[in-house]
Amino acid sequence: MMRLAPEPATTSRARKEAVQPSRDRLAIAVMAMLLTATTHAPADEPDAPRLPDAEVRQSLHAMNLDDRELLRRINGSTSAQPLMTLIIAALQEREPGWTLPQPQRLLAIDPQGGAPPYPHSRRLRRIIPSGTHRAYLDLIEGRIDFALTAREPSEDELALVAEHDQPLDVQPVAMDAFVFIVHPDNPVEDLTLDEIRGIFRPDAIQGGPVRGRFPVDRAVQDGNVGEPQVATQIELEPLPVQQRIANWTEVGGEDMPIRPITRDRNSGSQQLMIKLVMQDRPIIAGRHVVHGMLAPIGGVATDPGAISYSVHYYRRYMTTEFPGQPGDAGHRRPLPAPRMIAVDGVHPTPQTIADGTYPLREPVWVVIREDTPADHWARRLRDWLFSNQGQQLVAASGYVPIDEAAPLPEQGSQGQTP
Repeated sequence: MMRLAPEPATTSRARKEAVQPSRDRLAIAVMAMLLTATTHAPADEPDAPRLPDAEVRQSLHAMNLDDRELLRRINGSTSAQPLMTLIIAALQEREPGWTLPQPQRLLAIDPQGGAPPYPHSRRLRRIIPSGTHRAYLDLIEGRIDFALTAREPSEDELALVAEHDQPLDVQPVAMDAFVFIVHPDNPVEDLTLDEIRGIFRPDAIQGGPVRGRFPVDRAVQDGNVGEPQVATQIELEPLPVQQRIANWTEVGGEDMPIRPITRDRNSGSQQLMIKLVMQDRPIIAGRHVVHGMLAPIGGVATDPGAISYSVHYYRRYMTTEFPGQPGDAGHRRPLPAPRMIAVDGVHPTPQTIADGTYPLREPVWVVIREDTPADHWARRLRDWLFSNQGQQLVAASGYVPIDEAAPLPEQGSQGQTP
């Protein structure tokens, strides 16, 4: 069973400009602790992924996979990078560790056995994620053979599948969740789905009036025999204007404007926002669209009025403090990472993701080309991840294994693409 680590506490740090002479030793000790905490993960932060037990590793070794081939031919979403790298670590029998946050951190293997957190250097072995959209393009066009992604293919990617006549085999392997993040100083703890939609809709939506010509069966209405007739044009009352929720006071917060930060069209996060939250509703665009998974984290960390979205695994494990503005003596004061909020009264945690009480869940998908031969390493590795040993490796990465997660209300289009 997967160990459910507690949520990381949000801390803030301040540097005093002067101390009393009688407290010099205490001040030096405190400063040393602060500097250490800036470099290393806090003690209450969730553990980094660890190697699964020996039985799992032996099962993986029995497939005789070439770890160098995997390093070249596996890619996927940024949030799935630790799971991809953990597969390589298990093959190489090396305990992985986090790189130093910048402020995003990745899982890596140090061939020389150094202690993490690792500096970003060329000697490290790790998969550098291309991002969801690029991973799908590379898989369709044959540059990689295996992808782990945070979402199913988008409409644009499905169009490319049809253009290349290259169907994909898309299956869930772990469970994650779509989360909303706010500044640590924002007192709002919970938003309903309707409130979130109100925040991210365009400035105003005018609903009506509705006009058109509608068929009316006059034979039935008049009690006479005859052909159905077509009524003259009918005009209904206009629907009320739906204003965007633009100030935090409208959802129980402080009096400050809400700045919604969205993602680029084919990013994993944006496609999940459309699929899980907005669905067929229009979404605000143009003013605060950012690229890359780290950009929303930075935008919210530096703006108390901002709100954005990400996936649970990425925020929980892969982002820490965010560099702030230069302070005294040119030093940067780190800013706490954004805080995840509850949706419809339920906070996103490994437990609520596993039991299905958190409403915005989405699998991590393992994707190969449909025509991948049965004896190809990509298909064999994909099938192994569905096994009991493979699901133990998924749990060791920090994800909720798909076989331990409550089923989704609708499984969507999982399986083979057209």
